[in-house]
Amino acid sequence: MKKLAVILGALLASALLAYTAAGPFITLYQIRSALETQDTEKLAQYVDFPVLRENLKAQINNLILSKVPDGLADNPFGALGLAFAGTLVDSLVEGYVTPGGLSTLLAGRLPDVLPEQPDASLTETQPATAPVAEPQFSYDSPSQFTMRLNISADNAIRLVLKRTGFTWRLTNIILPFTP
Repeated sequence: MKKLAVILGALLASALLAYTAAGPFITLYQIRSALETQDTEKLAQYVDFPVLRENLKAQINNLILSKVPDGLADNPFGALGLAFAGTLVDSLVEGYVTPGGLSTLLAGRLPDVLPEQPDASLTETQPATAPVAEPQFSYDSPSQFTMRLNISADNAIRLVLKRTGFTWRLTNIILPFTP
């Protein structure tokens, strides 16, 4: 009887470990499936939209601040411009982190409102091409997983999934021009 309990325990532990290891791949498949069927309720189960929006806002705000010349923030008009830029970033991210926006990123393209290079125009559109290479996957830690989608030879979008318990959710998209 003890042997049976040990064997069942080992099988259960192995199955749990296998499910945890396969979890990010299952989550990415579910995200893609929800995007294809435009099922926003299903997508919300696999994407932590509030955390994702905050992470993207922080990235874009850091990019803007890294491009600001020294002393501009001390200038009253410069500070006002930075405040408007922050508001603009907030509204752009809020409007773009949607199922359609995620679909564009998962296709290996940047949104029309985001530059491929930091110095490119914000109104420049991206060609509808496939990613340069196959996606690359890596476990950053037992509770963090990254998928890298190449959009050109030099740039890639990284999707970051975090694990809570046995569930994985998309929590960050690291854009290629982040400083």
